[in-house]
This record gives sequence, C-alpha cells and structure tokens, in this order.
Amino acid sequence: MENFRARYPPEASLLLRRGNYGELGLKYHSPLNPRLLLALLPESQQQAVKATARKFRMRVFSLLFSYNAAELDAKLRSLGIAAGDAILMQSSFQNLNGFNGEAVDVINCILDIIGPDGHLVMVSMPYGGAALDYFREQKPFDVRRTPSQMGLISELFRRRKGVLRSGNPMHPVLAWGPRAEWLVAGHDTLSHSCGVDSPFEKLLELDTKALLFDVGLDVLTFTHYLEHVFQDTAPVRVYADEPVDADIIDETGRHRGVSVYPFAPAAMKLRNFGVLYDDLLNLRLVNKSAIGNTRLQVVSLRSVLWCGVKLVDRGGHIFARPGEPTRIKPLRRREIRELFRRS
Repeated sequence: MENFRARYPPEASLLLRRGNYGELGLKYHSPLNPRLLLALLPESQQQAVKATARKFRMRVFSLLFSYNAAELDAKLRSLGIAAGDAILMQSSFQNLNGFNGEAVDVINCILDIIGPDGHLVMVSMPYGGAALDYFREQKPFDVRRTPSQMGLISELFRRRKGVLRSGNPMHPVLAWGPRAEWLVAGHDTLSHSCGVDSPFEKLLELDTKALLFDVGLDVLTFTHYLEHVFQDTAPVRVYADEPVDADIIDETGRHRGVSVYPFAPAAMKLRNFGVLYDDLLNLRLVNKSAIGNTRLQVVSLRSVLWCGVKLVDRGGHIFARPGEPTRIKPLRRREIRELFRRS
C-alpha cells in the first residue's frame, strides 16, 4: 500500500473503486467464473458440489425465512380469510419458500380456516402450455385420472378424498365443500369453458376470494370470465370461429365427445390485463403480504369484476387495440425487499 501511495496520486484509489484501471496504466484480470471452474471438474464431483450448494442454500433459507403452519394460519386470517369463505386458490410451491412443512399441509391449513361450511376451489388444467397444443395431441381427458399441470398443490388437492373435478377439458376446476357438486355440474356441456353457467361465474354467487400463494395476479384464471363478459366490446373476436373437439372420460368411466371454443390467437395477443390489475392495486382491493419467502395476495372476485366494469365504462378495456402496447402483469413498485427475493 505504501508503494502504491508513493507511485500514484491520492485520487488513484477512487479510480480503482470505479474500475478505471486503464487510467492508471493497470491491467484488470477478472476472477474466473465459478461455473467455469465447476465445468473443469469431473462429472461426479460436479454433482457433489451442486448437491452441497443446494443443501447450503436450503439451510440458509430455512434459517432466514422459515415459518410453520400455525404462522401461515395467522397470516391468512390477517388477510381476511375466515370460516365459511369460498376460496379460489392458485399457487406455486417452491422448496425455497420457507414453509416448514409439506404442500399438503398448506391445503390442510386453508381447510382448517374455512371449515366445513367453506369451499376450496382450484384450477386443474391438464396442460402447462397452450391449450390448443394439448388438444392437437388428441389425448382423452380423464376427469378422475388425468393429472393437473397447475402445480403441486393443485395435483395433491385433485387426489384428495371428497374433491370433485369438472369435466371441461379446457379449464377444469377442482371443488371441495357443501356446494362442490353444484360448482362442477354441467361444465362438461358448456362450449365456453369460462362463460355463462361455468364454475367461474358460479364462484361470484359464493362471493369467492382468490388466494394467490406465491404467484402473481397475472395467473388469475378468473380473468378469462371477464374476457367472455366483455367480448362484445373487444376490438377483435375473443373466441375462435370453430370449436375444438375432445374426448373425455367422465367420472363414471364413460367416453364422451365434447366441443369447446378456444380463445382466438388474435385476442390472446391483445390481452392487456395489466391495466385491470393496476386498478385493483391502486384502489387497494388486493390484500398483500408475505411470510417467509412466500408472497400472499387475496382479492374478491366480485372486486375483479367490478373493476373490469368500471374500466370498460370509462372507455378502457382488458384488450388493447391492434398496434397498441400490451401488458398482462401489473406495474410493480421498486421495493427494496424485491432485491432479496429469489430470481
């Protein structure tokens, strides 16, 4: 350090901190990338290093973000979930969310809160990508056996005793509660899976609250019901001109053919749901919180519909006009805690 001070002027340390090595006549040699170093190891050692790193990361997260079922119970109650409520839950259960338990314990926690008079509903689409890609494969949709691709919690809920599943292969729902049979009834006969008389419309009668467990508003399937409601004022046709045909195996094991209209690709490209979600957040109609490393949001489905009606009444829409920019996610405030969340 003394030699450095004798050779370079006082401002040299500032230049170094700013990375201006060239002005000092120095060459900067960047450190080797850890991934590059890892690639130099034999395959067996690479796997051992990765396993150790995963264990270390999980250990750190368990220490910093750990929470249990009792704490989750208290947090959900503070967000307005109570006995007798109807809940539409959409979720992502990650191993770094901090929850000190299994995915089934999250389901049990919610059922304990809402009690025997409450209802728990989840979506259970048999595809994780585009619906049309799934239908092109022409696989039969088995109401009793086809797995849900909507996350671990949804699939575990599907397997739970007493849970019923609707027979519409486009947007099948899972329902538990005293009116579960009514919720799923007739869904297989509807040509518009999120439209009139669908489970999504019936959820409004139950004054259902959406619970988003570590997912954003942009995954809210109920918004498709608004597409149906506002289709007459949309800038393009919301549904495809022709329905798609599918084979289902109903709850009795009988094969039947159904026809469902998918959303039109042109309409899907113009989805501008972000403006709707902005309104919900700006009006503080979404109860937001976090526990451990898990984000939680609760919003009334009636509030979502109300905001949609107000948006259209003032000349806006959940669809952009052709050529206009689109956004399906709400605008987010730059919060410091987001810097510490997992990427």
